[in-house]
Amino acid sequence: MFQGEDVDFLEEMYKIKEIGKIGEGSFGKVYKAIDLTDNTECAVKVVSKTLFKDAQVESDIYQQLNHPHIVKCKRVHQHSYEDNRKQELIFFNYGINERWNLSLENEGRAY
Repeated sequence: MFQGEDVDFLEEMYKIKEIGKIGEGSFGKVYKAIDLTDNTECAVKVVSKTLFKDAQVESDIYQQLNHPHIVKCKRVHQHSYEDNRKQELIFFNYGINERWNLSLENEGRAY
């Protein structure tokens, strides 16, 4: 999830423990992780703000959504690297909707 960086430091900073990659798209990747703030499994979408300028808008929308058929956004963090790359980490509940999770694991994408 945090390539080329001090992974232990970043996992401690964001209180997560990476389990593995679920999938990827044009602007980022999705990882399965343990959210150490509540010891639950979560999906972490890592979006490159360098490539996707509207990442902040996307995360703002995720945080406002509240519907039983939409995976809940738990929290959002922004991270800047020394080489000016920027990422947005969007944390989602994992395990709430087994059909959605199965699709991500098998195909690397949701329906």
